[in-house]
Amino acid sequence: MACTSLHCLSEIDDSTDRWKVKVRVSRKWNILDFKTNKQIMRIEMVLIDENDHQVHATIPKRLITKYSTVIREGGVYFLQNLSVSPVRGFYRPVQHQYKIFFKWDTKIQPVSDIRPTFPKFKFDFVEFGNIKFRHGDNTYLTDVYGKLASVSNVVNVDIGLLREIFLKDESGTTLKVTLWGQAIQELPYDVVTASSCCPVLVVTSLTVKLFDGDYSLSSTNSTKIYVNLDIPEVAQLKETDSSEDSTVKLIAPSSTAITLEERMVTNRKNLAEIVQAVPNAAIGAKFTCKAVVSEVIYDYEPFYFACNNRDCRKKVVPRGNKHWCDNCKNFVDYPLAKYKIHVEIEDHTQSASISIFDKEVERLLKVPVTEMIDINAMDDGSESVKNILNRLVGLEFIFEIKIIEFNICNEDGVTSFTASKAWVVNEEIKDRHFTKPIEEPKIQKMDDNNQTKLPCEGNKATFARRKEK
Repeated sequence: MACTSLHCLSEIDDSTDRWKVKVRVSRKWNILDFKTNKQIMRIEMVLIDENDHQVHATIPKRLITKYSTVIREGGVYFLQNLSVSPVRGFYRPVQHQYKIFFKWDTKIQPVSDIRPTFPKFKFDFVEFGNIKFRHGDNTYLTDVYGKLASVSNVVNVDIGLLREIFLKDESGTTLKVTLWGQAIQELPYDVVTASSCCPVLVVTSLTVKLFDGDYSLSSTNSTKIYVNLDIPEVAQLKETDSSEDSTVKLIAPSSTAITLEERMVTNRKNLAEIVQAVPNAAIGAKFTCKAVVSEVIYDYEPFYFACNNRDCRKKVVPRGNKHWCDNCKNFVDYPLAKYKIHVEIEDHTQSASISIFDKEVERLLKVPVTEMIDINAMDDGSESVKNILNRLVGLEFIFEIKIIEFNICNEDGVTSFTASKAWVVNEEIKDRHFTKPIEEPKIQKMDDNNQTKLPCEGNKATFARRKEK
């Protein structure tokens, strides 16, 4: 197709918004509000033209009502009057340096006379053996395909629902893909239960994970799953014959998929037992305990600003009207606001001070950190902030405590901890029947003098109340 009256997707840039393109909606998905997981915040799409070029497109929230029923997945349309912006950030579903945004005056005209050769899909497939080379580089998302060898049940873990599937390539290599939330619905139930042979799945827009030396893939909001798609790669894999590929196996989740119930009781101890275990515990070891928040400590503001570099996230300091990251050795234009609060907790054995960070605080308070900063800037804002934080006082929590060297011994000798997770103890949690056995904490290796390495120098960590009541 010659790019004359119409523009090719490879041509578009941010020099104008007067583009006119003929495209197929190759993929379409909704981005939901992360709090309610119900309200649609925007509609995302991958568009493809007759030259096999692709671009990422977005329908903003304010235009969802206008366009959501007009444009459908798989349909071919003439689109005109499109806003175009350079792509910034990570987790890109396609390789194009620009992104399209629908506007209030975008014109959409369905195409009825569609050539049979008009592409339906295009994927950036990565061979299983090359997955490891994408680890740590989240610029572009990863697409794979393989025979569905086995699948787990859906399990509820602390950050949501997950299902594990295992794909097998032509060489017989198996790869784990973890489906989260919405992506679970992408795999039809009858594919698992009613298939007479192992279907071939195409799974898109994945991130690469590394755990205990094994590489695997994890779904994102953009992930789509296609079953026995009519493309050459799938047809070739379906022709491979294996006696082991007769049916999809139903399996239990792997050991890395820890359920919410299991996480709440792993290494369960009271506060006194945790203190006693600290000297012999490895840095990074985790315990859980049930305790009540007795006080919010207001020695510092409950929020701070951090570097926006994904590999840093260290605290930044103001310098004039800018912020400086000492770790990256440069200025940060748009630092990230994060929570950090200090509370005192107690159970029937003793008390401790504990730090809770960022998303955990936001989840407990149900107040975004940016909103809290705005409240603090008002007249008497600090008192309003304290009133919100004091909602935690008197509540009973299950804390997951992570042993970090910095949190063991402060200069004043007070013992403190960091909570990697906190769950409010309500009737639902009280009624849970926990069955996972309690695990003993791991012990650090002995040094050359057969002395156990303590997590802090000087006197043995002692436990004391932060201040007299």
